[in-house]
Amino acid sequence: MASGSAFSASEAKRERGGGGGPSALGLWWASFRSRAFRQKPVPVETVHAQGSRPQLTRSLSALDLTLMGIGGSIGAGIFVLTGVAAKEAGPGVVLSFALAACACVLNALCYAELSSRFAVSGSAYLYTAMAFGELPAVMVGVNLLFDYHVGAAAIARSMSVYFVKMLNGWGVALPEELGDYPVNAGVHVSALAPLFLAFFTLILSRGVEESKYTNMVLTSLKIMIVLLVVFGGASKVDSANWKPLAPKGISSIFTATSTVFFSYIGFDVVANAAEEARNPRYDLPIAVVVSLLCCAVLYCATTLVLTGLVSYQDISSSAPLSDALGHAGLKWGEQVIDIGATIGLGTTLLTGMYAQSRLYLSIARDGLIPEALGRVSGDRHVPVIAQIWCGLVAAALATPFDVEALSKLLSIGIMAAYSVVCWSTLSYRTQHDRKLIGWLGLFSLFVFGMSIAVRVMAPVYVSVPLAALAIFSAVPVF
Repeated sequence: MASGSAFSASEAKRERGGGGGPSALGLWWASFRSRAFRQKPVPVETVHAQGSRPQLTRSLSALDLTLMGIGGSIGAGIFVLTGVAAKEAGPGVVLSFALAACACVLNALCYAELSSRFAVSGSAYLYTAMAFGELPAVMVGVNLLFDYHVGAAAIARSMSVYFVKMLNGWGVALPEELGDYPVNAGVHVSALAPLFLAFFTLILSRGVEESKYTNMVLTSLKIMIVLLVVFGGASKVDSANWKPLAPKGISSIFTATSTVFFSYIGFDVVANAAEEARNPRYDLPIAVVVSLLCCAVLYCATTLVLTGLVSYQDISSSAPLSDALGHAGLKWGEQVIDIGATIGLGTTLLTGMYAQSRLYLSIARDGLIPEALGRVSGDRHVPVIAQIWCGLVAAALATPFDVEALSKLLSIGIMAAYSVVCWSTLSYRTQHDRKLIGWLGLFSLFVFGMSIAVRVMAPVYVSVPLAALAIFSAVPVF
């Protein structure tokens, strides 16, 4: 009995942290630790069954979701980024886009698996919350929201510039300052950008039916314009321009692959539409994979024609396709490409703002941001307040500021989202063998460190700190 009493006393003393009661810091840390890594329950049923509040409606078919994925991936970049990558890799840029598509297919399959398994809005934020806890999920969610806000502002400004250029090509004289008026080094005012944001916010707030039909029309027009450029330019192709395939060496193909990797980003939009898919287990995987493959075909076909029209050395960095078509005697190319770029940016803006509001909806449901942002309209069945908030924030950034510097950081958020979705997939697959995910983490971080060492031509010891960090991931703490 005495030994039992002594044991109880020593236990109590350790719990109190000495002789006194628990400190405020200790209580805070215990509360923080329990909440930070508290995993969100896996939804057995979607939130449609929760209470009597208005919810999103399942009205998106596999075709609607596929067009959303294409609309979110292909913007003005297909007319500009293709030229930038072609100057780097030469005719081998076709392989660069194909390799990037192969890498993204693996990530797209992770998105397809999780979005069909958990058919609720939230995408990477939701998967992280269920796999690793609230704190990592908040970090991923904030990262994604930052990307969507800055991305919407940057796209709206670019769309304004292309819109003015398109109208001027039609003979409608508009001052270029409407799209971008530089006041000083830090302030560039755009009068059209907030108008475009208000227009798409209005469409998205009216309901998902209006949004999907608008995206269907604009994305179909964009695809037809790309095909017009491809088939129109194919008749003027000189196969001699495709030789040699890699004039700067094989390494240039892989360098260009890293440049074009972020051309395939539409499947996050599709994943955020999971709660509005008619048959998520069937439609979402199809939409994710088919949209990526369609984008890969369009990108590869465009670069194939571009490098066949002119030598890679003569490709323009600012307007590659329009200059190449003009060089081949196709004078209609510039106006068609301006139309395609404007429409392409419009679909990217529309789908991006759609996905952003659904991300706000998911985070608000967890009580991490004001509840009003998670409120769904009873008659329109969309998160109207969140949608308006997305438009206001993007307009506040796009109107007075040139967000080009911030937009360069977007690849960080995209890579973070891609990575965490893969880790979440591994987490669910290795629930009965946590050591496996640790060793996979060790291997992936070591490869990442080695790639940095090779990329910057640094000694191998650059990867040593990352390898040391990876050792900790081998501990089954997830």
